[in-house]
Amino acid sequence: VSKVVTLLIFTSPAELGLATPLVMIAAIARAARSGILIKGGLYLELLAKADAVVFDKTGTLTANKPEVVQVQSFDPTLNEDDLLRLAAAADRRSAHPLAKAVFEGATRRSIQVPEPQTFEQLQARGVKATVDGKIVLVGNPALLLEAGVTIDQPVAESGRTPVHVAVDGKLVGVIFIADTLRQGARAAIASLKESGVKRVVMLTGDNAATANAIAGELGVDDVKADLMPEGKVAAISELQKQGLKVAMVGDGVNDAPALASADVGIAMGGGGAQAALEAADIALMTDDLSKIVAARSIARRSYRTIQENLWVGVGVVHVLGITAALLGWIGPIQAAFIHLGPDVLVFLNSVKLLRVKIAGT
Repeated sequence: VSKVVTLLIFTSPAELGLATPLVMIAAIARAARSGILIKGGLYLELLAKADAVVFDKTGTLTANKPEVVQVQSFDPTLNEDDLLRLAAAADRRSAHPLAKAVFEGATRRSIQVPEPQTFEQLQARGVKATVDGKIVLVGNPALLLEAGVTIDQPVAESGRTPVHVAVDGKLVGVIFIADTLRQGARAAIASLKESGVKRVVMLTGDNAATANAIAGELGVDDVKADLMPEGKVAAISELQKQGLKVAMVGDGVNDAPALASADVGIAMGGGGAQAALEAADIALMTDDLSKIVAARSIARRSYRTIQENLWVGVGVVHVLGITAALLGWIGPIQAAFIHLGPDVLVFLNSVKLLRVKIAGT
């Protein structure tokens, strides 16, 4: 009877119930201290296991502060300022970073920008507006082609984003916009690769030339350009079909579907859209890419801590205790005292996540 009671004490699964929740609570608290909000312990495990990280370009890898660097007019009746005035008037109600850059470019040139008579935002295309009685289209080539506008002028992109402008069904010019890389982007990507990430992919709605120019500076493995929001979702699905666990990093409304479809979605919270924050599993409270490295470091450390709890706190101690009970070395009273050991070990090993040094935090 004594041996049976001793065995029952050592086969109690109490530590199993403590091994994971304690670690998750400590890890989520540690992440919150670093400005990283994690919506559940499941996402810590998924982030720790992620072997592919997908980044949206605009606002994530770039600083989201694009500026007009050149205005090219194809219409002899419109000089650069006239072209910029029409485009800025069409774009002034848009919240898109490129539209804001066009409006700010006109403002810097002290151009008086009128209010459009009508305005329509076309997702992942651009805008359509009526300015001074003229139908003005401002956006990417797809917008113009869908409206029946012929693009018959060569556009030298050179790593810049060309914003096409059409007036009354005719291409009248291109406004070139350049964005700067977000500080620390290259270092963050290098750190992710060092942590075991096999593939780093950049997704963007921009053209291939612009995307490749930025990708070359960052050191990403793959680039997918000219994407609609559903194209980003398809790109993530393709990686998942290859057996990769995918983490997606984005900040805009167009990124929300991709964030939701990834194994774990990470939203840039500083300037991110509300839809992206809601769709994501992890939110960074500042637009600092090093926080992604910190989040992964916390996730990997917590996953390792759970394994330590299970193998050392539960496995080793219980095996030794059961062995000792079967050999008759200890009785129920000794077993009750010894059984406290794994509980204390699991607790101490878990809460150390609040204090232990973790890269990036």
